[in-house]
Amino acid sequence: MMSAPILTVSKLSVGYQQRAVLQDVSFDLERGSYTFILGANGSGKSTLLKTLAGVLKPLSGNIASAPDSVRIGYVPQRHSIDPLFLLTSLDVVLMGAAAHLAAGAPLPKSHRARAEELLRQAAGDVADREFARLSGGQQQRVLIARGLMTNPDLLLLDEPTAGVDATAAIGILEWLQEMNASGLTIVLVTHHLSEIRRFASSMIWVSRGGARKGSVDELQTPGKLEELLLG
Repeated sequence: MMSAPILTVSKLSVGYQQRAVLQDVSFDLERGSYTFILGANGSGKSTLLKTLAGVLKPLSGNIASAPDSVRIGYVPQRHSIDPLFLLTSLDVVLMGAAAHLAAGAPLPKSHRARAEELLRQAAGDVADREFARLSGGQQQRVLIARGLMTNPDLLLLDEPTAGVDATAAIGILEWLQEMNASGLTIVLVTHHLSEIRRFASSMIWVSRGGARKGSVDELQTPGKLEELLLG
């Protein structure tokens, strides 16, 4: 049985330059849930996720957290990120902590130790390897480790299995499932339809300028899938 909501979304409108992509979106996100966001290309999935993450400001409506302060980790789409120059994998993970430090503040040694441990758990012995030279699946795991640097209560991921092979994709979803079983609330955008029933505890369906949250059985019907596949 799910616990109380970690986020409550009320009458939310999201978009860019005062032009709404989604309007009047309301749902509770339960603490401890593993939620998949689905919808056709261009339907507004990533826009919704970015707004939940605080990357975009809502056009209207409200996102309330319980308790008032919820630590959020955000993992953007891999292809949207610069090749990151000649940074090592460890440098990339450390960026997840540096973003929350005051300008010019030195990075505590404890942050480096945490980054090294997260990286070992995520991708093995790749700390000194250039991020740009890793495989797609390894890069994605490094970016997830970066998102975990803030020790989040809620982890938001934008298509973490895109552009990686099937074996690597399942490995990522299983790793996320293990973290979810340990208490981390997870929301991810995905097109990995075949594994939804195996992993997701709930779904958010984005379509026609709105979004609806429900169970996998309720929302993964033949009609909904046809709508997704045909756009």
